[in-house]
Amino acid sequence: MKIINMAEFKEDIADRKLRNMFARAPLADNGFSERVVQRVRRNEWQRKVLMSLAILLGGFFAAGPIAQLLAMSAGIVMKVTNNVVQTGDSFVAVQGSFALPLLVSLFLMVAIAVRLLED
Repeated sequence: MKIINMAEFKEDIADRKLRNMFARAPLADNGFSERVVQRVRRNEWQRKVLMSLAILLGGFFAAGPIAQLLAMSAGIVMKVTNNVVQTGDSFVAVQGSFALPLLVSLFLMVAIAVRLLED
């Protein structure tokens, strides 16, 4: 069954007036509209270049602290895993209050870093 659009078949006075109103040539504005479009495009190009440079510079300056943070995190994880291996089940009883918040904070730190990298 074909759907019939009545607007294609029925055209009244209001439709014709509306079509004629928009069929006219645009108003002369001595190039104002073109200048606005050029300025917006130029600002868009500048914004893209500046954001790219900012991301590169930010990544450059953040690389050192991020490497230190990762090294420190790896060292903490190694200490925690060494304690688990050395003491066995007594680790949970003796140092459980320290290990759980540490592992949770490490998990959250990694999750936040992944989230930031995705954005």
